[in-house]
Amino acid sequence: MAKAKADDEATGGAEHTQADMVRAALSELGPRAKPQAIHDFIKEKFGREVTKGIISNYKSTMKKKGLIPGRRGPGRPPREAGGGGAGGGTVRIDDLEAVRGLVARIGADQVVRLVKVLE
Repeated sequence: MAKAKADDEATGGAEHTQADMVRAALSELGPRAKPQAIHDFIKEKFGREVTKGIISNYKSTMKKKGLIPGRRGPGRPPREAGGGGAGGGTVRIDDLEAVRGLVARIGADQVVRLVKVLE
């Protein structure tokens, strides 16, 4: 432990983590900077090597955490409230209880016949 403290004092406590270096590069170069450009920036500014794979991993993690903006493609349109299904609506517990009552009153076979008529 004494050696680590002595090293920090010798460098002025300016030892940067890989994540810190990637953050610094992204703040300087922008969130759309490519891993090669970030690699070159870190090599020039900090004099350390960080692989492009590690840089890409840090960028992905930062995007997931919302620390840097991600790129949004066209993708799917947002789902409408009300869910999917053939009728476009959702099935509630009340609906299921009504069907259960109908089955108890007229029987399952008759409920199936009613559904087929309504299709």
